[in-house]
This record gives sequence, C-alpha cells and structure tokens, in this order.
Amino acid sequence: MVDPPSGIPGAFGQHSIWSEKGQELPFVPMPYSCITLKGMISGKRTLMFEKALRNTRRVKEAAIQAGKIQGSILLVPYNAKKVKVPKKR
Repeated sequence: MVDPPSGIPGAFGQHSIWSEKGQELPFVPMPYSCITLKGMISGKRTLMFEKALRNTRRVKEAAIQAGKIQGSILLVPYNAKKVKVPKKR
C-alpha cells in the first residue's frame, strides 16, 4: 500500500527528515521510477539522486543558504555508517 499524498505535489507521501519549530523543512522528493527502484535495490544511487535534482523548483525551495550560517556545518553523506566529529583546536 502506498502512503496517501502528503499535500506536496510530486512527493507521494514522502516527508522531510528535518524540521524547525515543528514545521517540516522543504526537501527534494525522490521520484517514483525504475531508476529509483533500481538504485534502492542495488545501492547504486547516483542516477536516482541526479533524477531527483532535475526538479529545479524543489531544489531551489530546499536550498540551504550556507553562506548565512554563523557557525560550524557538519555534512554527513547518505551512506555514512559512522560520523567522526573532529576535536576543536
């Protein structure tokens, strides 16, 4: 059974894993396609992500203005099994 649409066109029940003050932050949904299915099964997800990033409207909405952040930024790849946080100098 497929989740009902989340109210976000093209998202089909997908949700952001990030929120701020209880509100879901914009995200780029994964399109439902053979490419996505193959990527999820095989673990080779580059084409899957490339296809999702073709949704330029959603990419623009979900963009984070990193240049305006006053602090450290930790980037974690989707396939990270462990995260090592460097010690402050």
